Amino acid sequence: MDKNRLIRMIHLAMYEQVDGKEDIAISKYFRKDYIAFGLLKNIVLVTVAFFILLGFIALYNLEFLASNFSNINFQPLVIGIIIAYLLVVGIFSVIVFVIRGLRYERAARRVNLYDKKLYQLEKIYILERKAKRKANRK
Repeated sequence: MDKNRLIRMIHLAMYEQVDGKEDIAISKYFRKDYIAFGLLKNIVLVTVAFFILLGFIALYNLEFLASNFSNINFQPLVIGIIIAYLLVVGIFSVIVFVIRGLRYERAARRVNLYDKKLYQLEKIYILERKAKRKANRK
């Protein structure tokens, strides 16, 4: 077995076992689909977390809410909650957008390099087959 071919095969196998699984899975998506899926997950998770936090805040202030329920003006409270929710979703969405975009670009670069190395390995195989055929003819 050719030493150069063996080294290339080992490098390719190491990539497939370490980063390759995730990179190849990411690269199966279009960039905007990968980012959109991340943003959708982000919105769902932030919404759940926001309302859980809101529930904890309401439970913490339950005594105050119960004793002053009739005196509380709910309109500014609801508007404040909606604004806070939109801010939190917006901030986390920007973060997810940037991270997903960078992650996609890195994965695409590594998969392209992996594909080039596979192509080079295929060339080595073709050259070896041609050399064997020539040797068998003589």
